[in-house]
Amino acid sequence: MLESLSKAGVNVTALYGVLGAARDRFIDRAEVVLDLKQDGTEPPDYTRVFWALSRGACTLSENAPASATDACKLTPENIVQRVRYALDVGAEGRRRLHSAYALALGPCDVSPMLKALGLQ
Repeated sequence: MLESLSKAGVNVTALYGVLGAARDRFIDRAEVVLDLKQDGTEPPDYTRVFWALSRGACTLSENAPASATDACKLTPENIVQRVRYALDVGAEGRRRLHSAYALALGPCDVSPMLKALGLQ
């Protein structure tokens, strides 16, 4: 999927194992963050999506919930069209996509995770 975006002229940076402040810098600079699985068989991992959304990033995903707007849902067949759309709608359009995805995920109680990390 990333190769098809590159061929379509989209500047793509793939991150693997980048965490903390380094990851945050990439998210903060990105116009669009993609949530893609390496082979498509992994279960949905909303942690990655939650992190990108919590930083205000327009996020598109292979694992978007059914209630998410179609513009946020990625497949190998639509990735170029969906990413192009997210880039073309401008900053306000990306804010609307961000809000729609966050609304589809619903409220998220992170207190158990914070407690497990010793942060609460």
